[in-house]
Amino acid sequence: MSLIDVLVGAVAGGCIGVAGGVVAVKYEWSKQIDLVCMKEVYEPLHSKIIDYLYFVKKFVLYAPLMDVETFVSKIEDSYWYSRVNKKVAEKFREWQSRVSEYNVIVKDMRVKIEKAIDHEIETRATAFESSTDKNHLVSEFKRITTDGFLSSGATGSYLLTQGKANDEEYYFISNFKNGGTPSEREIRAKLANGFPMAIYEKIRKDPLFTELHNKIKEVEDTTSQLRGVLEKRIMK
Repeated sequence: MSLIDVLVGAVAGGCIGVAGGVVAVKYEWSKQIDLVCMKEVYEPLHSKIIDYLYFVKKFVLYAPLMDVETFVSKIEDSYWYSRVNKKVAEKFREWQSRVSEYNVIVKDMRVKIEKAIDHEIETRATAFESSTDKNHLVSEFKRITTDGFLSSGATGSYLLTQGKANDEEYYFISNFKNGGTPSEREIRAKLANGFPMAIYEKIRKDPLFTELHNKIKEVEDTTSQLRGVLEKRIMK
């Protein structure tokens, strides 16, 4: 039988109320419950919030959203969550709230970037007469820019949100411009030259852009607060 099974049985059965040693036994069980809470809640939660903040700051518009939602549900559904320290529970709720708000902004911002990409490519494509080469290159450019800015783990969105918009800072832009046959180079250049700057200029004027940065700071602050109270419990 596991320690968890023993503790649950003891709590449910009222074993801690044995006459002659009530205070001592209650204290010992309290210590044991804290130990299990540390292993079942505090330590995994501590690890998860640090990992999540890394993704938020590194990739900005990409984070393992569903993974976090599943993890949060698992923590809250745990028998031991009802027994965690009240300060931990309070800071955990605050962290969840900021993360939830951040996720909403991220989804909206990704839609705006995708629309900006489509609009800019469409505008640039109209400068060329329709041809097999042109249609093929436009399709290729749309695919690599969408992947480069918005795919899982892509760095393009991070660079945009940092205001970095030189072509050379985006490997997929440079690769596209320098690839293909000599006869394609003119089309490639006109599609790709200054593309990151054009997208940045579109999104930076949107109020959501400022809101995104503010929310990242809030997520960072609540993560720091939750991490602090968790580490106090873990190191007790």
